[in-house]
Amino acid sequence: WGDVLNEYLGVGHDASGHNTGVRTVLTADTTFYVATTGNDSTGDGSVGNPWATLQYTLNFVCSKLDLTGFNVHVQLVDGTYTGASSGPGFSSLMAPGTQFYSGIFVDGNAADATKVVITENASWPGSIFYLNLSPNVSFNFQNMTLDASNLSVDSSGPFYVYGDAGSQLVTNGTIRVIGNTGTGVGTSGDIFNASFGCQVQVNGNFIIEGGTFDFFFLSSQGTLFCNAVVTLNSTPHIGAFVILQPQGIGCFAVFTGSFSGGATGQKFLIQGNGSFVDVSSIAGSDLSTLPGSTAGQISNGQYICTKGTYGQVSTPGMIVADLMDPANLSAGSRAFVTDANTTLALGIGTTVVGGGSNKVPVYSDGTNWIIG
Repeated sequence: WGDVLNEYLGVGHDASGHNTGVRTVLTADTTFYVATTGNDSTGDGSVGNPWATLQYTLNFVCSKLDLTGFNVHVQLVDGTYTGASSGPGFSSLMAPGTQFYSGIFVDGNAADATKVVITENASWPGSIFYLNLSPNVSFNFQNMTLDASNLSVDSSGPFYVYGDAGSQLVTNGTIRVIGNTGTGVGTSGDIFNASFGCQVQVNGNFIIEGGTFDFFFLSSQGTLFCNAVVTLNSTPHIGAFVILQPQGIGCFAVFTGSFSGGATGQKFLIQGNGSFVDVSSIAGSDLSTLPGSTAGQISNGQYICTKGTYGQVSTPGMIVADLMDPANLSAGSRAFVTDANTTLALGIGTTVVGGGSNKVPVYSDGTNWIIG
């Protein structure tokens, strides 16, 4: 019975993956602090006694806590830190079968994102954040600079994420990504590389500072919703701004944000059985408003735009009242609405309600339209 109880409550693990007993169940939102002057051995994560590394902190959160619907904030004090991976025990962040939804927020400097800098992940060379996401848990990053200027290998890049349906990576505030300077090996990788059902939501201000990247978004069964103001400085080169891979069955990308500055490379490459929605585009892949110097290309899947037709589908952004009766649709049918009363991060898994100003994806469960 002890083993059964431990599994139900969420079993803790140390850095080696060994069982350390029942997790601490959160009863309120919690903040931990990380500083370059901190100490992973003697610190306790408090503001007066912070830890030193982001990796230690994520290991602690992922192995020691049951979030039960509450949020964890990791506040980074100004300085430069190495990147991190999701810690051991990530899949048990909440008790099995829980209906709660929690967030892990990694917070930089809201007044100046250049003051908190994250460099290459020592455990996963070629990446900065390498995250295996847990269902019903959202990883959130905001107000920081990701320095991909000198990655040791051409690999996954700033954000490599994978996880089951219901897992989510979100960026808010201001995120700056510094591209390679010619001294690194290969390129600065993929800015977002998502697979296995996880969702990526890009909000706020997203700034790309020069360099050479493979892709802005690479998907194999992942989903992207970009509502950010994207600024491209020093004309970065991006192999393809969006690519849906051949094995990416069910992958989906939506752009509702805006772009300033320019980039060289292909606008998009759709190879998988997915959809790509360029909300601000006009008809024709060569006229897409996405950054890039060469036309987009489709070999499979579909391209959807709101100001003309291209490929197989043309559909406008719609409000909740315009959605068809889900009872008349097969479960799994998808749509995109512009007037949800809650955000994707807060409303995922709930029935969509109109009357707001949030742009969210929805799907039919055969009875209701569900955010997600």
